[in-house]
Parts: sequence; structure tokens; C-alpha cells
Amino acid sequence: MNQFSTISALFDHLISTDSFRSLLEKHNYTDVSRKFSVRDLIDFLMAAALEKWDGYRDGADKMSSLQLNAVHYSTISKKIAEVPYELAKDLFHLLVSQCNRAQSRSKMRYY
Repeated sequence: MNQFSTISALFDHLISTDSFRSLLEKHNYTDVSRKFSVRDLIDFLMAAALEKWDGYRDGADKMSSLQLNAVHYSTISKKIAEVPYELAKDLFHLLVSQCNRAQSRSKMRYY
């Protein structure tokens, strides 16, 4: 649980809400869900990787232990199917660009 909290906070620090929204707009994706947003999906996938969950059913059972919005495993599956792969790819590239050496050194100057 502690690992997920750290990674989630780091993700929030590196990727602003505005840049996340601009990525969604770039890929013409409108998130209309009320219970399980794209940001919730990203949190679920990070938690699943860190906690080594066996699948969507296992993750759906364990979501509430990490203070994630608990949803049915079919909701997770549907959301993954509808979110464009290119969005995840661009999100990864944005994270890497935020974490590169030159960028991190320039950020350190302002602190």
C-alpha cells in the first residue's frame, strides 16, 4: 500500500491535470464515466503492477484496500477496451520526458 501511495503521489506531481486533459483531447477521447474515469484506470493499472494482482477480478476485489473506487471487474475491462492505446503510449512518453536528467536538474534550480 505504501508503494502505491508514493507512486500515485509522484504521478500527480509529474503529470498535471491540465496536461492529462490535453492528452485526452489530443486523442479525441471524452471521459463520460461517473464511476470509473481514465485517471482511476491509470491508478488501477499502477496498483495492479505494484501489488502483482492476478487479473481484473483479483484487482476489483482489492481496490478498496488502496482507497481506489471499487468497481466491478467488467467495468475495468470495458474501460481498458475503450481507451486508445496511443493515449497510454503518449502518457508514458510524457512521464519519461518529465523524469529525464536535464529536466530534473532544471527543476531543482527552482527549489
